[in-house]
Amino acid sequence: MVLALVVGVLCVWGRLSVANPEAKRLYDDLLSNYNRLIRPVGNNSDRLTVKMGLRLSQLIDVLLLDSLLLGPQSRNLYVEYY
Repeated sequence: MVLALVVGVLCVWGRLSVANPEAKRLYDDLLSNYNRLIRPVGNNSDRLTVKMGLRLSQLIDVLLLDSLLLGPQSRNLYVEYY
């Protein structure tokens, strides 16, 4: 029973990690210069919670702006992709 649960969790975890490579790349790019030693807390042993989020409408706005800047050939790709 426990083995089946572990296998199930690993399968789901694997799918979630590869489900959106663009989002993973975005988070990797945003956190590439993150320094864990510089923290906005008074005491270094205090816990710091960082929350990051992105709405789908923000991604669509970026894709639309990108297609408008690149020209008509990218608009065709945009329509075909979605």
